[in-house]
Amino acid sequence: MNRSFIQREVTGYIRDQVANAGVGSIWENFDYDTVKCERDVGFILDRVKHDLGQGGNLKTRAAVQTFLNALADGPYSTAEENNGTGLYADLASEGAQSVAAYNYMLTIIENIQER
Repeated sequence: MNRSFIQREVTGYIRDQVANAGVGSIWENFDYDTVKCERDVGFILDRVKHDLGQGGNLKTRAAVQTFLNALADGPYSTAEENNGTGLYADLASEGAQSVAAYNYMLTIIENIQER
């Protein structure tokens, strides 16, 4: 129910971090695609929702492995699981920003759950 809200909040967080980045900050001169960012956040949210409903962490792990290009074949292969998103080519250069953004996403989820 809060999927779109969370997606927009994460991209808003990134936009604010970039706009207020100090010299030497991980956000200094950071360039990102809002549409792809929201797509990826939604991708992760969908997998977490599935795992919470079914138990385990299979879909969440598959999503992470897809981003890392660690799945080659099998029932949760990259081709099947990536939902047309492709590999996360900028992971190495955006690692710190991705961790910060996904941690912020978790904060939003926790705040939603508390209400």
